[in-house]
Amino acid sequence: MSFAVQDLNLEEEDIIVAQSTNAADSRFDLITGTIEDIITEPKFQQIQSDFMDKNYRHFENSEENKLIYTTIHKEYINLVEKYLENELKKRISNFSMKEYMNDLL
Repeated sequence: MSFAVQDLNLEEEDIIVAQSTNAADSRFDLITGTIEDIITEPKFQQIQSDFMDKNYRHFENSEENKLIYTTIHKEYINLVEKYLENELKKRISNFSMKEYMNDLL
C-alpha cells in the first residue's frame, strides 16, 4: 500500500486542524482542548509559579537526586491533577478522569 504525500507549503506558525468522525474521538478532542485552555490560563500559571517559589530552594545543580525531590514531585502531581480534574468537571458535563486516562492508553 502506498500513500501520496502532498506538500502543503506550511509555515512554522501554520496550524493543521483535524476533525473527528465519531463521538468518542470528538469528546477526547474536546477534553484535550480544554486541558490546553486550562494550562494556558493565568490562574494555572500562578499555581505553578507559587509552587516553584515554595520549592525551588530544595534543588541544586548536581546529579544527586535527593529524597525530597520525590516528595516535591508527588505534591506537584497531586496539585496539578486535582486542579485539572476540578476544572474539567466544571467545564465538561459528565467528565471522568478515569475514562479519559483509559482513552489515553
